[in-house]
Amino acid sequence: MAKWMIRSSAIAAVPPEAIFALYVDPSTWGAWGHNTRWARAHGPVLEGSVVDVKAGYGKVYPVLMRRVIANRFVECEVRPPGMLVETTFSVDPADGGCEVEHTISVSGTFSGITKLIGLDRLYMRLLRKEIQQVIALAEVTRVAEPPVPRSSPEV
Repeated sequence: MAKWMIRSSAIAAVPPEAIFALYVDPSTWGAWGHNTRWARAHGPVLEGSVVDVKAGYGKVYPVLMRRVIANRFVECEVRPPGMLVETTFSVDPADGGCEVEHTISVSGTFSGITKLIGLDRLYMRLLRKEIQQVIALAEVTRVAEPPVPRSSPEV
């Protein structure tokens, strides 16, 4: 059984929490997820929860949230026919913001065929774009947040 994995990362000038908030808000996944039209959760996104995701080609898959570490990491899996697709989204503090990293690992009966036809190279390009989109959305969302009121200086 063949297995392949791709990874991409970038530095963002936003706090890690701004990126992580998008990872656990399925209503945003269609705006940044490389193969997601829409996603709907059956409650909060926690370890063990399931999110229904409509793929770019129209099929709806249940995505199992295997691991969630607040403000840091999400690991999920989806099982299209003959494959296991494991995806991780991580965000780590870095000077002036954070480092964002996404990985995709594909295994199973049809994983070798997907690599043979070049899906790994295609998904690598899509993964890079996905990271840029999640960063851009976090920047816009952060700008749209109301300013924190400052206390008045005492006189």
